[in-house]
Amino acid sequence: MTSQFVPTVTNMVTIVRNIIQGYRMGPIRALAQEPVQNSKDAARGQVKVEYRLHDRRSADGSGGYMLTVTDWNTSGLDGPVLSFEDIQQRGNVLGRDDNWAAFEGMGYTKEDESALGSRGQGKAAFLYHSRLPLVDSFSQERMMILYDTFLPDGTYRLGVRYANPFDTVQSPPYAGEHARSTVSYCYVSTDGTQIELGLVPLTTVGTRIIVPHLSQEAVDAIRSGELHQWLQRCWWRAVQTGLSIDIVDEQGVAKPVTVPRWWEAEPWETPGPGVKVYNEIDVADDLQIKRIVLLYDGTLDEPDIDDAPQQFHGVQLLRGQQWIETLGSELSDYVPRDKRPGFRGFVEFDRRTDRVLRRAENSQHEGFDRRVSGVKALISAIEARVEEFSRAQGWTTQEITRPSPGAERTVALEFLRFLSPDARRNSENGTASSSSAQLEMDLTEADRWKCDLRLDFPDPDSPRVDWGQHLRNVEVEVNLEPQRSEQAAVFLELAYPADKSTVVPVENQDLRLRDGVGVAHFSEFQIITDRPGVSKLCCPKSGKYRLSARVEFHGVQVARSSRTFYVKEDAPRQSSNPYTVSISVENHTTPQRRINSGDTVGVQVSVSNRTPQAQALELTASFGDLLLADTLSVQADGTSPGASPVRVAGVQTQVTVNPAATTTRRSVNLPPGKHDLRADLYLDGEVVAHASHTVHVEVDPAQPDDWPPFRIEQITGRGHHPRWQFQKKSEDDWTLQYPPAYPLYRALDSIPSRSGSRLSGVSAFVVDVCAEGIIEWAMEPLDAGNSSRLDELLNGAPDGADLERWEDYREKMWEIAGLRRGQEQVDKYGQLVRECAALSLSLFEERG
Repeated sequence: MTSQFVPTVTNMVTIVRNIIQGYRMGPIRALAQEPVQNSKDAARGQVKVEYRLHDRRSADGSGGYMLTVTDWNTSGLDGPVLSFEDIQQRGNVLGRDDNWAAFEGMGYTKEDESALGSRGQGKAAFLYHSRLPLVDSFSQERMMILYDTFLPDGTYRLGVRYANPFDTVQSPPYAGEHARSTVSYCYVSTDGTQIELGLVPLTTVGTRIIVPHLSQEAVDAIRSGELHQWLQRCWWRAVQTGLSIDIVDEQGVAKPVTVPRWWEAEPWETPGPGVKVYNEIDVADDLQIKRIVLLYDGTLDEPDIDDAPQQFHGVQLLRGQQWIETLGSELSDYVPRDKRPGFRGFVEFDRRTDRVLRRAENSQHEGFDRRVSGVKALISAIEARVEEFSRAQGWTTQEITRPSPGAERTVALEFLRFLSPDARRNSENGTASSSSAQLEMDLTEADRWKCDLRLDFPDPDSPRVDWGQHLRNVEVEVNLEPQRSEQAAVFLELAYPADKSTVVPVENQDLRLRDGVGVAHFSEFQIITDRPGVSKLCCPKSGKYRLSARVEFHGVQVARSSRTFYVKEDAPRQSSNPYTVSISVENHTTPQRRINSGDTVGVQVSVSNRTPQAQALELTASFGDLLLADTLSVQADGTSPGASPVRVAGVQTQVTVNPAATTTRRSVNLPPGKHDLRADLYLDGEVVAHASHTVHVEVDPAQPDDWPPFRIEQITGRGHHPRWQFQKKSEDDWTLQYPPAYPLYRALDSIPSRSGSRLSGVSAFVVDVCAEGIIEWAMEPLDAGNSSRLDELLNGAPDGADLERWEDYREKMWEIAGLRRGQEQVDKYGQLVRECAALSLSLFEERG
């Protein structure tokens, strides 16, 4: 029977990106974690896994590198080859031994198996790193993996999965001699794609995954040792008990994954100085911690992998001999800063607790949901033992904090209040907003103006424009609510942000709105280097430009929109969450953060889609026991190249907390204390973003006001302190600390704190610290896809700020957000943070 590609219903490229970009520790951890997990799940003895890099470049430079990941002493991809019709007849539920069908499927549940880990994480980890050359200039990104397996009964198969971008699998797979011949030489797809394999067919029971045209990111991770580091962090305990993992480079040199030297001798068996072991700790809900091992060795110097959450520095939580996450910042109160490099620990649980934790584990296997019953109790029990260990070591924090001196604090608060969203101009109508602005759109009778600048780039997927090319179909749609007919003026302006946002008028039109809608058509503009003219934009240098549209009504600006484009250079590569969710909560009864019984709060949950394609997402949101949205369908338009992401409201409502009597509005009964309003965003059944907002009911929050979002303190003590740091006690209790012993601070100590409107001396130092701190505060929730703080910070413009330069600040902030989790762009991230902080300072100093 002739093999052919059989399409599935999914856009595999999009799904793979969503899955792997959901790993807050990056795609290399996914590549280290998922393949080995799949091999362990299929174990038939002591499993051996080999990652091998193959050089498949031709003399003419074509081809590339190929990765194979092979396991032995496993069951292989056994089970029958099932068609999609066969699986549908089974209700999309596979048997325990239907491993071939499960690997070729996506999202099928297996009998007696948690759905966690059965949604394609392993396949995605491979596909993500396959970067096939494009067929032509019109084709989209393509991915491919091949997989062969040798079964105990002698069966030999070769399968192919191809995403171009839609998901296809070859059916039926190659078998027997046809499979061996293809593996030995090359594979040729129906579209002409040729993959030089040149591998030896498997002769031992097991499975091999073949990743052709391996991404440069993965090649670099193998050569630099980063992949080896992640494999050791994820699997050292399993290696210690028999798992074997090797990485083999293109020269055939093998490097085994070993146990870290501090755990190599199993010091928990005969604890010596600096080691403490706690065994069989019973916790609530019949859960049990099997073992906590804590160690301090001042000679340890192996660093964690940069730009990723803590790995070895802290207490590792292991589930089924696999590292899931590390308790680090939670333990900072017990482990002094100068002791943290030498502090190590790990925790193992009994089998029942392992099963509970598996259900609490996120789909990326890199964190536990603290909301699941028992998880908080387990972590509290661990923290208590760390505190006991700290006391036994004779540690103290050795740090003293105190409020910042009055003059420094005054100017810092002045700067932070300049950025305060409470004092903003409304971004939609250009008028000052009330301090108790209503979140429900129908609660205000004020005019609401919106405009949308639309245009077509030469490449529909990129905002790059070369000299001589055109921006086509330029138009501005203007909307007014309540709907009525009015006359407005639309102005187009060109700004070059690198030159302090110098603005050049382009064209303007009078626009007649009918029933609240009007469109101003500006046709097209050619990008040139010399003098501007009719339908020509002068962009003399390569770099970033911004075309802005602003709408005036009776001479007052009421709306604006902009698009960024890049002349003769590519736009910055971004790697953040493609989807985010944000939550706004506002007390409509009083201006306080504290919510008293009977108070009514406005709630808005919004969704942003940063991909260019429109996407149907599902939103679930809850406030206590009150379900605000249950898999609510939200149609999120894509973000056009050069445009900022647009928020789409999913939930807009009012909720009365602990009403004294029956109310016509939604209501919720909550006991005094802290409660979270939560939202999860789903795509194809997978959580792609999560957000939460803490609400204080009948109790005072640690910080009574919404703004500034953190306190400011000085910190002194032994050991090195960075220029600034956050002390984070909870999601809504942050303190920004800076050391007066810092060399630059000491050097500026005698310089006057203010010089006219300009900052200088220690005041400039402290405000600069706050400028960087506010960026970190806004970006931190983005690791989970929560853009609430960033949306809040960037909504509207501060009073007196230059609007073009504020737009530049907004764009830089979104660019920083795009690089937040980019392992390969750490330097670029830091550079942008410094540029953005400096821009906010100049906006503050030059405010009108």
